[in-house]
Amino acid sequence: MFNNIHVVIANISIVLSSIMLLERAIGSVDPAFYFIGIGMVLWYLGCCLRIEKLHIPSSNGFKVLLLFLVVVFISNILNINSIVAMKYKGVYAADNMLKQSLLLFLCILISIYLFNVFNFKMKNINLLAILEKMLLISFLIMGGYSFFELVSLLGVVEAREIVNFIDSIICSRSAEGSILGYFRIRSLTYEASIFGTYCGVVFPWLFMKCLKQESNNYRHLFFVGVLIYFFILLIFSFSRTAYFTVLFEAIVLLIMYRKTYDINWFKICCFLVKSSMLLLLACFFIVEFILPQSIVADMDVLDVLFSIIDTKGESTQYLSNVARISTQVAAWNMFLDNPFFGVGYGQFAFYYQYYVPSWSWESYEVIEWATNSGNVLNGCFGIYARFFAEIGLIGALIWILFLFITLRDIFYARISHEYKICFLCSFFALILFGWNFSTIRLPYYWIFFALTWALNDKSAGEDCIE
Repeated sequence: MFNNIHVVIANISIVLSSIMLLERAIGSVDPAFYFIGIGMVLWYLGCCLRIEKLHIPSSNGFKVLLLFLVVVFISNILNINSIVAMKYKGVYAADNMLKQSLLLFLCILISIYLFNVFNFKMKNINLLAILEKMLLISFLIMGGYSFFELVSLLGVVEAREIVNFIDSIICSRSAEGSILGYFRIRSLTYEASIFGTYCGVVFPWLFMKCLKQESNNYRHLFFVGVLIYFFILLIFSFSRTAYFTVLFEAIVLLIMYRKTYDINWFKICCFLVKSSMLLLLACFFIVEFILPQSIVADMDVLDVLFSIIDTKGESTQYLSNVARISTQVAAWNMFLDNPFFGVGYGQFAFYYQYYVPSWSWESYEVIEWATNSGNVLNGCFGIYARFFAEIGLIGALIWILFLFITLRDIFYARISHEYKICFLCSFFALILFGWNFSTIRLPYYWIFFALTWALNDKSAGEDCIE
């Protein structure tokens, strides 16, 4: 019975990992972590009662991850005097350090638990086939919710009420009011850029599902429709990182699948042209004939795209860029002052005010983050910049090495070519989004780590704690 419970929990956790509400979630915990937490408690309790065995991954990646945890501990010890003394916006630096460190430790325990489930409770199951199935189910949920978001943009009160009702159950977002005040698709995530992260994870699997179908049957037409709907949601997310990440994934997938599905370059070009035309026609129809002009006036995809290279303040996204870049510049300067072990894990927000670039004060977000005018304790935009600042050169390079080893393990895993390419693209998308997000709380991180260890660990059955 317990075997089935853990398998069900693992499957549900993959589906619910798409719901990334972060601090807006109930109890500040994303839904996937509730299910994983229940399974983890049952598993470790079973280990204590000798009902279960605790297997430790033999992957080099896991060993490097443990080394990363040790470096975090050393960084905190070396900075303990300043950590204990600091307080900012009513938050003690020591409290934040403990919370962040415990979170990291908990996430590692979660990955070990999932590794045991994937490698032993699901030993005779095609793990990536299950991942594909669960991700497709997650898109049905995310896409279903976003349908009401799209309809809400038309001014349909009933759809808006449905959105707010769902929000009131799963998060505190309903306090923000009408969806009409937020002109971006974000689905069941905290904000549109996080939805973009989900898009980067799920896109390779939707794309592969579309390619696998025969070109002249209803299933193919259905998945082409799903893919077009995906791109509509992606476009209306106005996530710059998601645009370029999905474009990169599409190019890689077409190149890698060309031989697998006997696709020549002419067919690839025809497919791209047809898909682009259908997508543009769909978006044109929505913008010109469905959306109210009051909303259309606030939507400009080209403005979002070109904001990346805007240095003169001409884009509406300019100040957002200023705020994000300022955190990365501040993180770099922190690293230069504390090159080896950083300022301490979880301490970026407490030092940011001392490293704010002078040119960034024009941003209202910077003013809120770096002064006592607001109560927001900000983080760095980018996990790599954050780690260089908080745990120094050694810790940051160890984390990068860990990601590289995980990519290598996926590449050399004995799995089918099509699944391998999808898994690689999804994980690489997470790596790319690491330039934009600094949180380790994305459940997909730890699910993918555990999957990789399970796919590659051939001797885990011999390496266990009785």
